[in-house]
Amino acid sequence: MTTDRRPPRRAPSDDDDDDDDDNDAPPPTSTSIAEELLRRHGRSPQPSSARLVALLKATLDVLASRGLKATPGALFAALMPALETELQSGAQRDEVRLDLVQQRR
Repeated sequence: MTTDRRPPRRAPSDDDDDDDDDNDAPPPTSTSIAEELLRRHGRSPQPSSARLVALLKATLDVLASRGLKATPGALFAALMPALETELQSGAQRDEVRLDLVQQRR
């Protein structure tokens, strides 16, 4: 049996004088996340980027039309049905591929 000889980690306190100011930055908001995704993928010619931008814009429009703020929780809840649909369609495509492979044997 080996033992871990490292000292136990402690939670940082307000007294810590480290030079890492990145931890002081506020967490990203869903709006900044959406803006970042639009900035990165908005002009991309890739079909996957176009789908991402279309889905994000549609989701933001739906939230706005219902008077909801685009919080991380609201975005997550609004995107779950799309993610579930994609997972189901991916599983169906996998089943079709498996059937084709088995038929060729």
